[in-house]
Parts: sequence; structure tokens; C-alpha cells
Amino acid sequence: MGRIVVIGLDGFHDEVLQFTPHIDSLFTDNPSGALTSTAPPVTAPAWASFQTGKNQGKHGLYDFVEFDDSMEATIRDGRSLRSRTVYERLDGAGYECFLYNLPFSNPARIDGDVVPSWLDSDSQPPTPADLYDRYDIERPWYPSFDGGTSENVETMRKSVEHNCEQFLQVLSADEHDFYFQLVSETDWLQHEAYFDLFERPDSDVGAAARAVLTAVDEHVARITDELDEDDRLLLLSDHGFTGYDRQFYVNDWLAEEGYLTFGETNIGSKDDGDTSVNVGRVGRFLFRQEWLHPVLRPLRRAVENVSSADLSVERGIDLDDSVAVCHSNDERAIRLADRLDDDERRQLRDEIVAKLNDEPGIEATDGEELYAGPYAEEAGDIIYSATASAVWRGPAGVVWRDSRKANHDPHGIVAGIGFDGTDAADLDASLVDVTPTILAAAGCAIPTDVDGEPIAALLADDPDFTEPAPYDVDAADTDADSGPNTDAEQRLKDLGYL
Repeated sequence: MGRIVVIGLDGFHDEVLQFTPHIDSLFTDNPSGALTSTAPPVTAPAWASFQTGKNQGKHGLYDFVEFDDSMEATIRDGRSLRSRTVYERLDGAGYECFLYNLPFSNPARIDGDVVPSWLDSDSQPPTPADLYDRYDIERPWYPSFDGGTSENVETMRKSVEHNCEQFLQVLSADEHDFYFQLVSETDWLQHEAYFDLFERPDSDVGAAARAVLTAVDEHVARITDELDEDDRLLLLSDHGFTGYDRQFYVNDWLAEEGYLTFGETNIGSKDDGDTSVNVGRVGRFLFRQEWLHPVLRPLRRAVENVSSADLSVERGIDLDDSVAVCHSNDERAIRLADRLDDDERRQLRDEIVAKLNDEPGIEATDGEELYAGPYAEEAGDIIYSATASAVWRGPAGVVWRDSRKANHDPHGIVAGIGFDGTDAADLDASLVDVTPTILAAAGCAIPTDVDGEPIAALLADDPDFTEPAPYDVDAADTDADSGPNTDAEQRLKDLGYL
């Protein structure tokens, strides 16, 4: 049985294929199609569901960050992923695994080989510690993006080339059975230059964006050249991307409807000695001038570095007087006040869901209806998604803003190359289907507690199933450093997640 290679292209979707001719040919000539993301379609829970085959209620990871009662944010790591992963199952079956930039893979759950992800600190060593020396590779490069758009896009091209070269060095050594690499730049690029890429591809920024995708395309071509006849390659994305003409700010809407009261607490503020400085109305006005962002972003970064201040453009919130608050851009959830009793909570939840669904381009759902599992109660009370408007946390000083912004949508894509199933098939799968598909392709039994199903068109034989073994959720809770992860925090800030 040959190797299984999985390449995650973060945020990749059908429209990007026009800029990646080799990847496009792989999608044309092999079973391929839609891969529906998680609800909501955001990076953190999506990659958690990819590697477990489960919804958030079963693995417990809803966001990049978690907030304490004072709204201080802490970056999550692998200890927040409370389910056995596909690579742990493969490792237990004797497969040698190599992971490159898989979110939440640290602290390491297997003895090796694990290269840290962009959500880890830059000082995080690989597992085992001699991994880089053994393959004569360099540590990964996950840069921050604190320059103008052109500079940031060029930085992405360099990071693609660097990280892909390291991955190929290990792939060519042919010492593993399962390989995973996440190319994050395909997502970062669209956050930075979506409209330049698709509407102004011949502009300077558009050309630089196309160069990033050319580097990704050439990387996948080199991977296919390295594959043997019995190897299998799975290309997939965790979600799609699209452009929106309007923007909606949840906390401003909650305030307008009387559910939220402004006050002194800044979301994500620090209590570890840093000073949180709210730049007030002037800052919020400048924030709404998106044409100024390429100038304001490096200026803000410089001020924060010099002063150790955490600048906030959002108004503070009175948590004691508010009954509903959105904590995070990426959780895409509204949480109701703990002081409400069950009847009050149910009535308020139904009321807010109904009102949000009356807003154009917004869909809201009761969180209890979306998730099932031992950690479902940790979800937000109300989960919202964008259908025709970009939705942000706020407060930004306005509820609606008529300006264009690109963000995630649920429409990812997948292609299977070299699998034993149908030579050509239109796939229609979900992200949670990937883990059972990999296990079946590897000849491993699929645990019955996964939510996904193996993608039948990629498999020649019916898979085996097994009852899941008990899993120690503290298994990954090692002596790893649990201090502030300022590197990942800065990257999340630069990309607009924080």
C-alpha cells in the first residue's frame, strides 16, 4: 500500500482554479467537487473537524481563542481539541506520520514527526527535537503582516516557497506513510487582496497575488512528480471565500436593539501588565475608512510595539448590564448573560434569532440545534452566518456599512488523485467526511462516533467500522509552555481575526 499525502489549501475554491493550471487539471481529471465546511465556516473549528471527523460539539473547539469572565483572550492550542485525531489513529495502526502546519497539533500527540503550525509560538520546537537536523530542513516561516498590501502579498509568496521547499525535502526522503501539509497563504492572500486578485488581476497587487498562487501551483506539481504509482493525493480546502458588498456589526446591532450596553470593558483586553487604550470616536472613524488601512495597520503596530499598549477601536461594553454579547469574530456566536434563568434564556434566544433572520443577508440559528456531543453546551447560544453581507463582531460605531469586504463562505473543494474508486466523479462531501475517507483508504476501521461518512467514489471496497475506544482528553496536556503566545496573537491580529 502506497503513501497518503493530504495537502490543505486554506480558503481555496473554484474561482481560484483559473490561476492554478496544474491544480485545475487535477480537479478536471480526477474525482473532485464540493467540500462543505463547518458551521460557521471558519478556520479553527474547520481544521479541528477535518482531523477528527466530528462536529464542534464532539471535539470542543469553536474558535482560535477563549475568553475569561473579564473578556481577556487566550490563544487556544491542541489541548482544546478533545478528541482523537486521524493521525493518532494512523500512528496507532503503525503508520509513520509527518505533519506540517496542522493547527492544534501541539502539544504533540504522537512521537513524531510534527512541524509546528502558524498558531504555535515561533519558539515551538518540532517533535522530535532533532526533526529539522534529521532531514536538513529549516524551521517553518509564518510571518506577521504589518506592511502595505503589496509588501504583505510578496511576503506570502516567500513564505509559500520556503515552507513548501521544507515539506518537499521530507516527502522526497520517502520515510513516512502519511503526510499532511497546510498551505495557509491561500487564505491569507484573499483576506488581503481578494478584489485585486479577481477584479484587478493585472494590477501590481493582482499580479503579486497571482504570483503567490503560481508558487502554490508549482508546489503541487512537484508533489505529483514525487508520487509513486500506488501513492494517493488528497487536495482539499477547509472553506471557500467570497466578496460582500455590505458589512454588519453584531455588537452595534445588539446595542441598537437594547440587548447590549456600552461601558468600560474592551473585548480581548489584557490584564498582564499591558495597557489597553481605546482610541475612541476618531479611531472608529479612521477604521471605517478602509482605503487608509494599509497606512494605519503598520502605524498601529509601531505604536503598540513602542508603548506596550493594546490599541482598541471598539467601544467598551458593560458586561453587568448587557444580556447578549458577541465575543469573537471567528466564533460567530452571541452569548447570553449567565444570570438569566432557563426560561429567560430561551425566550431571549428565540427573540434575537427571529430579529437577526429579518436582517438582509444574515442567518441565525439556535446553537443547541447545530451541535451535538459532550461539548455542545460550550457553544454560543446563537450562531450566525453571512449569506449576502460580511458579519463582524464590533462595536465599530455603526450597524451597517456599505463597503466591500471579502470573507469566508462554506464552499470548499476537494479532489482525490490515485484513489481506488471511480476514475471520474462529481463529489459532494463535507469536511467531516475526510477523516473516515483517509482511514478507509489506509485500511483502518472507522470509529462509529464520527459524524462524517467515507467518500464512496474514492474507495473500491466497503470500509470497516469499530466502536470508539475511550479517549483521555488530557493525553496531550504535557509540560509544554502555556505562557502567552504573542507570535500567533500578532498573526491573528494582522489577519483581522482579533
